[in-house]
Amino acid sequence: MRLWVSALLTRAGQPIGALSIGTPLETLLPEAMSADQPGMTTLLVDPLDSIQLYRVSGRLEQTAPFSTLQPKYLGQLVDKPVDRQRIRALQQQLESRPSNQPQTLNDMISLGGRRYLVAVTYLPALGWHQLSLLDLDSLLPLSRLIPVVVVFFLVLLVVLLLLHAVLCHLLLNPLAALERAMADVRAGKPLGEQQPLPSGEGEVGSLLQQFASIAAVIHDNAHQFEERLHQRTEALERLVRIDPLTDLLNRRGMTERLDSELERARRHGYSLAILWIDVDHFKEVNDTLGHLKGDEALQTVAKVLRQCLRSYDHASRWGGDEFLVLLSPSNEQALHNIGERIRSLVEQASEYEKRLTVSIGAHLTDPGEPLESALNCADEALYAAKKAGRNVLHLYSRLSQTS
Repeated sequence: MRLWVSALLTRAGQPIGALSIGTPLETLLPEAMSADQPGMTTLLVDPLDSIQLYRVSGRLEQTAPFSTLQPKYLGQLVDKPVDRQRIRALQQQLESRPSNQPQTLNDMISLGGRRYLVAVTYLPALGWHQLSLLDLDSLLPLSRLIPVVVVFFLVLLVVLLLLHAVLCHLLLNPLAALERAMADVRAGKPLGEQQPLPSGEGEVGSLLQQFASIAAVIHDNAHQFEERLHQRTEALERLVRIDPLTDLLNRRGMTERLDSELERARRHGYSLAILWIDVDHFKEVNDTLGHLKGDEALQTVAKVLRQCLRSYDHASRWGGDEFLVLLSPSNEQALHNIGERIRSLVEQASEYEKRLTVSIGAHLTDPGEPLESALNCADEALYAAKKAGRNVLHLYSRLSQTS
């Protein structure tokens, strides 16, 4: 295909002939004659936007590749005004550019519902424009994209699973273990029953170690607090139920013990004994020797009681100079022997100018006998012992003689 340029020859203003020069288009349009690109169509457009040539199968022809109706003008091919304006803007920019700048610009247009990338090149030798239309749907068909997309999502899924596994190992699992450990500490579980914390790495590992240290300190403090509380409870129990002077049960502590032992004797059908002890002439001891000696006398009686009683018997300072002893279980012979021994040892342990003696009223209860009745019987026996001259043991009930 050749391009012809013709000129009229004249002489003295009269035409005498015509001169025509033809040159192959290959020399002017080397790029237009380059190898085909799949999905690409090239148009040559003159300054009037008239489509002069198409590139078809590596040749320049005047046959339109888009439809059976060959469009003559670019406006017939590009039907959307906005696309025509884009192409026109590219042409104007190229025409005004210096030759040392790139002579190709591109943009996106739509032809027949398909997407095209249009590249506009200015051919200054002809004043034409070359439009290269690249069909993106042909270049990247959906059938080729689907496997790529599937592979992409599979790779993405694998990456997400690996990321989740790493996060679980480094962050989520240690934090879950930390939350369980905090719940165990809040619930007050012993340190040995708590689940061990994982080692962890980095800042999470440091956090786990710090919490383990704090949990150990909390456990130690709680243990120490429980120990102190137990000691304080025992001390309070002692203050409430123990007489501080004699270190025996006080009236309250002895009353509780009597209630429980009487109930047990009722269930099992055995008897227990009560000894009601009174220090003879205690007021005279205080008045003549002083209250300090009186306190020592009471402590002496308490010492004798601890010496004479069995491990399962109980003694108390009932009030003032009176003592109450519970023998559980007991019988008349044991009651008599223990009572008489107490009386004798108190008399022998006296270190005062006046002899220290005690009067003892004893009562052997019947199974199921109420506490009030048992105490009344012991009190009556004590009254009888004092009436008999003091420093004697008087047994209530079947034994009515003094010894």
